[in-house]
Amino acid sequence: MLKHLPPAQEPTGAPSTGSASYSTEATPRPIVIKCMGRRYRATGADGTLTITDVTDITRPVPLGTAHPDGAGTWQVRTARRSCRTPARDLPDAIALLHEIAWPTRTLWPQAPS
Repeated sequence: MLKHLPPAQEPTGAPSTGSASYSTEATPRPIVIKCMGRRYRATGADGTLTITDVTDITRPVPLGTAHPDGAGTWQVRTARRSCRTPARDLPDAIALLHEIAWPTRTLWPQAPS
């Protein structure tokens, strides 16, 4: 489930950052997004979004950045590496950064076959 808090609206006269989806979020004003049971903040500067997990407001976790690549997708980067798969939109970028920060793990060990 994805929920924008508050709904993103493009300000009058705001420049477009390209054809990538959710380009209106690339503004200096932070946008809060609820996705996968967590809350994220996306703050833009120079067309690049900085994405932070703010679920625990006492310990925000910087996840990485995303910026439009001109091909209609977002290039996602963490402090350690870049993602190989470009994201189609902001929720995809958040999902990629979330998976890098907290990889999916098996809850129960598999018995040998």
